[in-house]
Amino acid sequence: MIYINYETLCKDIRNNLWKIPHDVCGVVGVPRSGMLAASIIAEYLNVGLASLDAMITDPDALRRHGGRRLRQNDGNKLLIVDDTCYWGNAKKVCEDYYFNTYPIFEKYEITYLVVYLEGPCTKAKPDIWLRDIREEAATGPFGWAIYEWNLFAHGRLTARTLFDLDGVICQEPPDERDVDKYVEYIKHPVPLFVPTVNNINICTYRLNKYHDETWKFLDSLGYNGANIVMASDRVLPAWEFKAGIYRDPHWMLFVESSDWQARRIHEATGKPVISIETNKVYG
Repeated sequence: MIYINYETLCKDIRNNLWKIPHDVCGVVGVPRSGMLAASIIAEYLNVGLASLDAMITDPDALRRHGGRRLRQNDGNKLLIVDDTCYWGNAKKVCEDYYFNTYPIFEKYEITYLVVYLEGPCTKAKPDIWLRDIREEAATGPFGWAIYEWNLFAHGRLTARTLFDLDGVICQEPPDERDVDKYVEYIKHPVPLFVPTVNNINICTYRLNKYHDETWKFLDSLGYNGANIVMASDRVLPAWEFKAGIYRDPHWMLFVESSDWQARRIHEATGKPVISIETNKVYG
C-alpha cells in the first residue's frame, strides 16, 4: 500500500524540481488539494501564486504577495498544478471550463503539472508529472493511493475504514482510572481529525457504558450515520480487541492513534494500519 503524507509531498517536489519549468511567471493551484503542491512549488520558484478562481476575479492575483519581488513578472508561461491525476477529470474541467471560458487565460502559455501520476488519465493527461505511482497504487487494498489530506474526506475510503476514536477523532482523554476527570472530559472532548463524510466507522476501546456521552459528541459533529463498536469489558488488551474487529474482510484499513498498537494490529491481522502518532503506514 502507498500512503503519501505531507512530508512525502514536500520531499517529492524538492527531489524533482529539475522537472519543473523555472521560467514561468506564476503558479496556479487547482482547488482544493492542488493548492498544497502549488504553494510549495511557488515558494521554490519564487514566483506568484493564485487559485484558478482568483485568476478569474483578480487580474493581478499573481502579484498580490506583499512586498515580494516576483521573478518573470512579464512572462506568459503559467504553471497549473494539481496534486494527482487518475482519470484526468480535473484537467478536463480546467480545459473545458476555465481555459475556454475566461479570457484571462488566453494570454498565457499553459503547462499542466501534477505531482503524482496515479491512473490511466483517459479523460486528459498532464503535461508533466513528478512521480509515477501507478504500479504502487494499483497493488494497494483500494487500488489507489491514500493521501494524508484525503484520509478523512474520501467517501469510498472511509466506507471500508475503521477509525480509532480517542487520539484520532478527538484528543486523548485523561486516565480513565480518574473517573471524575475522565467522564467530565468525554462529555466535552476536543475534536482532532474530523472526517468530512457521514459514513464513518469507529472502533474504540472506550467502554460501552459511556455510549450516551460518546454519541452526544458524535452527534455534535454531525455523524448521525456513524457506526461505532465499543468495548464491553477490559478482558483483552486494546490492540487485540481492535484487531478482532478489524479481521472482518469488509474492513480494508485501520487508522489508529497509538503507534505501538498500530504495529500490533497489523501484525495480528496482516492488514494495513495507519499510525496517527508517527504518520506512517504498516503494511
